[in-house]
Formats: sequence, C-alpha cells, structure tokens
Amino acid sequence: MITSAIEIRQRNKERIREAIQKHETCTKADIVKETDLSMATCSTALNEMLEAKEILKVDQIGAGIGRPSDLFSYNRDYLHVLSICVYTHADHGSLDLAVADALGGVIEQRQLTPGELSQQTIEELVAERIAADPLIRTVGIGIPGVVSDGVIEFCDIKGLEKADFVRSLSERFGVQVIVKNDMHIITYYLYHEQAERRGDFAAIYFPETSGYVGSGFIVNGHSLTGSTMLSGSVWHVAEAFGVSPDEQARLLNDRPAFLRFASQILTTICCTINPASVVLLSNSLGDADAEEIRALCGKVLGPQHLPELRTDGHTFENYALGLIRLTLDSTLFPFIV
Repeated sequence: MITSAIEIRQRNKERIREAIQKHETCTKADIVKETDLSMATCSTALNEMLEAKEILKVDQIGAGIGRPSDLFSYNRDYLHVLSICVYTHADHGSLDLAVADALGGVIEQRQLTPGELSQQTIEELVAERIAADPLIRTVGIGIPGVVSDGVIEFCDIKGLEKADFVRSLSERFGVQVIVKNDMHIITYYLYHEQAERRGDFAAIYFPETSGYVGSGFIVNGHSLTGSTMLSGSVWHVAEAFGVSPDEQARLLNDRPAFLRFASQILTTICCTINPASVVLLSNSLGDADAEEIRALCGKVLGPQHLPELRTDGHTFENYALGLIRLTLDSTLFPFIV
C-alpha cells in the first residue's frame, strides 16, 4: 500500500517510466493520456527524469503549427544490471552471467563452470564486471535453493549455503542486490510473458533425470514466497506422504507412475491457491501428457476447478531471461514487484 507523498511520487514515476518504455518516442501529451496523471504531475516528474538522464529529449514535433511538442525516449544506458543464474549441470555448479541495459537488451552473456562454486567465486565475478561497467546499479542472483532474508539457507550447490550476498555485495560495491529462488524467477517471467494475465498463476518444474520437483506462484499479481521463503518447495509435500526425494527421481523412469505423481502435485496446488493457469516445465512433457495429467486431476476435483494447463520445455531460457527481467523490475518498478 502506498502511504506517503514520496511513495506517491515514486509510483507516478513508475507509471511514466512504463509508458515511455513502451514506445520508441512519445510526447508529454501521450504520457498524460496513457497514465491518467495530470499535466503538472507529468511535467514535474519528466523534468526530474531528464535531469537524472533517465529519459532523453530527442526531437520536437509540430514546428510551425503553434508551440512544438518535445519528444522523449527512454535512455537504455541510464543504468545496467548484472544477472547471475546459478544452476547444476552434470553434477557441477555452473553460472550464466549476463549484463543488460535499462530496456532489457543483453550487452554481454556467457556461461561459466568454475572449478569450485562459492560465495568468493561469485563476488570476484561481480567485482570484475562492475569494474568493467560502472553503469551496473543492481546485481541479481538466482539460486536453486531457499533464500531467507537475503541469506541462502539451502542450496543444491553446498558451497553457497549460508552466503549473504545482499549484505556483502551492497556494502562492498554500493549496489542494490536481489537473491531469489530459481523457480520464483521462472514463474515471475512466465506470468509476465502471458498475452493475457487472468487470475492467479503457478509453474511446476519436473526434473529431467534427477533432482526435486519445484513450483512457484503468483497471487494477486505478486510472487508468493511465504513467511520463510519455503513456498513452492512441493517436494516436501510428496515427502510428507511417504515419497522420498530419491523415489521422486526414480518415478521419471515409470511413465504411468510419474503422470500420477504429477497429477497429485497439481491437485495439491489447485486446492491451495486455485490458479487460473499452470505451466508444466519439462523437456519430456508434451501436450498429450498435460491432457492426461489434467484428466487425472479432474477425477478428484471435477472439471470446473481445473486450471488452463500447458507445457514449456525452455526452463533454462526462462530462468536466464526471467532473472534479467526481475532484476530490472526490482530496480525500476519496485511497487510492481
């Protein structure tokens, strides 16, 4: 809830920022029309954004027909963000590092497999990139694990457990730092990429060969993480009903058993947040599998309670693009995130 005059001004700027970013160029009248803000409010905010070099005055239109109108565009080099996706590959910790401009354009991207993945490894990479690009204002780190108050409590890569990147990096470099669970990042991205956002949303990840089933939720337009950031750790639900993590991994080799398991996880989520739509993330699931999972779920819940269901095989791409988007949105649109 926005409660102070400062917050109101910041939210107004977010609305103006969103309007300008949607177009290559626009006038003040265009912004007023799109945001429903007054001309005076827009003028004040635009002057502040021009002074900060967040937006640029690029041209004028209407010369010779009354007073010409200024044309504004968003400065893609107003700031840059650094995103670091941590993941496991062939039992090793790996990284996808990307630097993006203020409009999400990727300036640099590379994949790394350090010999040992630790807090020091990541901090050295951050130091190197900030030294090379002083426009980096925010660092986003995605991890396969649980983050609580900025501290990594659990991670598939043990060398990162107990790391506190929020405190250490912000104190060392004076940048904003966000650390998020990989499924929360993927879910955020998939939700915002929908052509039409209708109701609450969930994404469920089923590992290809080994690992844990995981999920992420969007409720009332915002990520649902829970009081201790445990939300989405649905492998614990299966564990509570007697299916150990090792047994969950073995289910991947038994198709009928796996589809039943997937429908049980989906049923649990439907009865918890009742999402309007769900994405199943897996390279090995197709439309026919989704229909069977939906049918098994429907036997318990009835068709009226079933969400729209689709599959997506681009888990890693969603993770990498999602972290860039979430890092930018956390910087430029904090009231939306």
